Amino acid sequence: MPRFVFRKKSGETNRPVKELAEHAAALGAKVLSQTGTMLYIEGSEELFQQLIAAAPEYVSSPEVKLELPKPPRVSVKKGP
Repeated sequence: MPRFVFRKKSGETNRPVKELAEHAAALGAKVLSQTGTMLYIEGSEELFQQLIAAAPEYVSSPEVKLELPKPPRVSVKKGP
C-alpha cells in the first residue's frame, strides 16, 4: 500500500496531529509514525484524497523512495 506524509504548515493554528491521526485511523489508514508536527500513514489513494480535503492546513505528499548509488568496486594493489 502507498504511504503518505502530512506536515503542519508553520505559523498557522491548525488541529493537532493526534486528531488527524485519529481521523485517518477511523477512515482505515494505518498510522506508522507521528510526532508533534508530522504524521506518516499507510493507506489507499482514495483515503489520501479524503485526508487532504479534511486537513487543508497540512502539507501532504506521497512517500518517495530513492535507491542509493552503488559504490564502485575498489581493487587493492599489492605492494612491490
